[in-house]
Amino acid sequence: MHPLSQPRFEALLYRRVPWATNVAREVEWWRNADESLIATINLDFSDRDYAWIILGRDETGVFRAVYLDSSYLQIEDAREAMRLRMSELSSDHAQEFPQGDNDKRKQEILVPCEPELRLHPNFVHLTERADHSPAYGLLRELSFAFKDRDGNFRKDFQTTGFDGRLWELFLYAFLYEQKFQIDDKNAIPDFLVEKGGCRLAIEATTVNPTNGIEPPIPRTAQEETELCRNYMPIKWGSALLSKLRKKYWEKEKVAGLPLIFAIHDFHGPGSMTWSLPALSDYLYGVRCDGNGDDQPVDSHRYGSKTIPSGFFSQPDAENVAAVLASNEATLAKFNRMGKIAGFGDPKISMARIGVLLRSDPPQREPFTLPIEIGVASEDWSSGIWVFHNPNAKSPLKADFFEGSLNVFFHDGHRDYFSTKSSRVLRSYTAIKGTT
Repeated sequence: MHPLSQPRFEALLYRRVPWATNVAREVEWWRNADESLIATINLDFSDRDYAWIILGRDETGVFRAVYLDSSYLQIEDAREAMRLRMSELSSDHAQEFPQGDNDKRKQEILVPCEPELRLHPNFVHLTERADHSPAYGLLRELSFAFKDRDGNFRKDFQTTGFDGRLWELFLYAFLYEQKFQIDDKNAIPDFLVEKGGCRLAIEATTVNPTNGIEPPIPRTAQEETELCRNYMPIKWGSALLSKLRKKYWEKEKVAGLPLIFAIHDFHGPGSMTWSLPALSDYLYGVRCDGNGDDQPVDSHRYGSKTIPSGFFSQPDAENVAAVLASNEATLAKFNRMGKIAGFGDPKISMARIGVLLRSDPPQREPFTLPIEIGVASEDWSSGIWVFHNPNAKSPLKADFFEGSLNVFFHDGHRDYFSTKSSRVLRSYTAIKGTT
């Protein structure tokens, strides 16, 4: 029996019931020699005694409980009993522990099912390059837990839908981290989730390239600012208005629930690193002037296209409680999270380099953070922005997504709320140690 880090245990267990942490606290994590079995020792909140749970993979690749015991007054006794039972279960070298309550289909999204010429370049990088092996290991575990509700996930992920499907996997990991109960039985909407008696509907979308048109690539901060004034609001608006026209609030499973549009920008190389400020401007129909004050904006025009500003003021937009966004649903993020959890080639070294925004006092500062097992920590929630609709029929609670940055609009200006004192504005991940 060998110690297991908490980040790795959590990365191997993306189907844990969310209420488990309400009754006990995990204090130790363990594995057997080949990691076919993992285990945790828990401290019960009510009885103040210890319990242990041993988990093995079922037919679909998901780790699930195969043996447990409780009521140990001393953690040493719980640990020894768990060690003995794990040794017994490991003696026949089983790699699978059938539960008999599933369709036995393992979702192998990383095993190519399409001709090589059709594969997305990022999928090829993910599956063939050693410097993406931490992301590969983490995504493999996530894919076992994630349910393919429309039957097209694997094909889309490997070909033309790679970015959108990666965004869905990011959202799944984020919602799991937030301790939502995820209802994955329906194809529409993308996510039905519940926490604390509140049920939400989430529909995901992405900003994509325009067919036949090369996207502008800003070379300076000034060029980024100019593109965020009109070009990017039109790109954000195109994706959001398309979703709005589908009237999800009239769908059977969505009616009466707060509806969230979750959006990510993939329209150009590295565009997500600079485009997010334009989303906030477009949603609320304002733009920050030279004095730091919000000033109203009526419309956005780029080339021959013009759209009205202020998505939340458009007809039917009152049916959308909030727009959730991130600029971190990238292979670099999955690579860092995978490295922290101990996946991939151990010779790989990483560092995250970027700009940090501190809230008290407000200031920006550069940072360099080595991504090392047992040293670095990162979560999914820190990359999430929640823009609340001031006109929503079913508004969202201010603190519903813990650790995210919440944006509100009152009396003509934006207010920001987060439980975290700092936030990464933009970053890139430097990787060494591969050939």
